[in-house]
Amino acid sequence: MSKKNSLLIDVYKANNPYSGLGQFSMQFAKHLVEASPKQYNINFLGKPERFLNQPSAAVSANLVKRIFPNSNKHYDIWHSLYQLPSYLPPYSSRWVLTIHDLNFMQEKSPQKAKKYLKRLQNYVNRASVITTISAYSKSQIQKHLDVDGKEVKVVHNGVEINTEKQSEPSKLPNGPYFCSIGIFNAKKNFKVLLPLMKQFPEHQLVLIGNHQTSYGKEVKDEIKALKLEKQVLLTGEVSDAEKNWYYAHMDCLLFPSLAEGFGIPPIEAMHFGKPVVINKATSLPEIGGDLAGYFISFSEESMAKAINDTLQNSKDQSFSNQLKQHAAQFTWEKSIQEYIKIYNELV
Repeated sequence: MSKKNSLLIDVYKANNPYSGLGQFSMQFAKHLVEASPKQYNINFLGKPERFLNQPSAAVSANLVKRIFPNSNKHYDIWHSLYQLPSYLPPYSSRWVLTIHDLNFMQEKSPQKAKKYLKRLQNYVNRASVITTISAYSKSQIQKHLDVDGKEVKVVHNGVEINTEKQSEPSKLPNGPYFCSIGIFNAKKNFKVLLPLMKQFPEHQLVLIGNHQTSYGKEVKDEIKALKLEKQVLLTGEVSDAEKNWYYAHMDCLLFPSLAEGFGIPPIEAMHFGKPVVINKATSLPEIGGDLAGYFISFSEESMAKAINDTLQNSKDQSFSNQLKQHAAQFTWEKSIQEYIKIYNELV
């Protein structure tokens, strides 16, 4: 029997299960185990026992390993699921580095963004293989980083959602409503949706996610200034089952985000056959395709037209079925098989 190759997956970001990177790490680990590639002994850096029944595969993370990468054990392949990982592989390991996006270029101050970019460039120089989650992110990587002839491989995220698993939330809208979702930060661009609600007096706007942030305070102040307290519902963090309930009963998902490496919520909404209107920028057109509605600009009139046109399309039952079919192509099974192919090419 041939010797198995050792594979280390860094799932450290799964320590925060409510973050996008936490969800990505958990789903990646779960589906990699389910795929069970026979040629690899799989280990996980972090605490996979929180979401996997694989305690023997856990590799502890500690300060010494963080400061001194060469104190880490050698693995034939070390896969970092985040572009700025807290833990680095020893130089003897082949390194797969997944870069989700370069959103810090817009989110951080110029000085901090330059620092992050320099750090990431050092990692790109060391990496054996660079992967990313969309063609848009690939274009940004090639624009801002010197990949030195290395191929940047695009592997779309899988999106897994159990549409049958629903739980009625404690905060309920009192009529038809639109949804938007995400941690409240400036890139999610929730504030442009608020004055728009004057155009839809019969609808509420349900904003799902942690709003205990500085941008969350701005949104709340704007809601108060526009006297929209009865028309905008802030749910805070919700369970997956509660999120599914909101998706299942909404009229449309509004997603005006300014910076997305992939954009999972539009695909989640499409799994329910629900229409989406998204920003025509970054990776979102790549993910939404011809079936999404698009915000061409953020003027009230333009946004209202995009929503009304999309709602009109959604009256056709066949359109709902098309949305579900579109969403079904983004599977974790497909994604994991592409990563396994990358591992096989490395060894």
